[in-house]
Amino acid sequence: MKKFLKKISNRVKNNASDTSEPKDYANTEIISIYNKMKKEWKLTSENEPNYALAEKVFLDFNDFNQKNLAIHEMYLKFIPKSLLPYPKNYIKCAYYIYLEQLKKARKPELFKAAQTVAASLFYEYPNWQKYQENLKNKAMYDDVVFKDSNLREKFKELYGSYQISKKEYDASPSSIDATKEKLIHDFGVVPEIEEDVDFDSVSAQSSQKSS
Repeated sequence: MKKFLKKISNRVKNNASDTSEPKDYANTEIISIYNKMKKEWKLTSENEPNYALAEKVFLDFNDFNQKNLAIHEMYLKFIPKSLLPYPKNYIKCAYYIYLEQLKKARKPELFKAAQTVAASLFYEYPNWQKYQENLKNKAMYDDVVFKDSNLREKFKELYGSYQISKKEYDASPSSIDATKEKLIHDFGVVPEIEEDVDFDSVSAQSSQKSS
């Protein structure tokens, strides 16, 4: 912002030395420059986050969930994080900004729906180790026919293979969180992002307390 104001000041001084216009002409010039730069830099007076991008990213995530539900609701936990449409923390960042947008627009039903969709983002999607554990549990469903299709074949139809290899998992851009700089660059802000809940740890702690 300091560079921006300095640039305006220099521009005004240069124009002021070459014109015999009244002094208040400088204010008109400042407004003109500001509006032009605001358009070029996409500045906003309120420094609002990129609501349009946040909405797009979150709705893409919702589409991702819908596609997986086409396999089977119980099958969702077997989807590896590397198949997410964006890095996990990128979707989380979009989620909180999207919630703010819905709150401002006074859309409580959509607000609640977005929270429901996001629950799977915080609780369901595994890291590589949990994905491997899920694959072992998945074996019992390999021969199950659901809506005239085998679940394992349906997974291959959607994702190109029966399961994801470690190499494919690590090579996916979505398996690595976006940097803070990337989040700020794209969204304008980084909201406070809730951490995942480790249900295994919670269950273990509950068992210890009850025993």
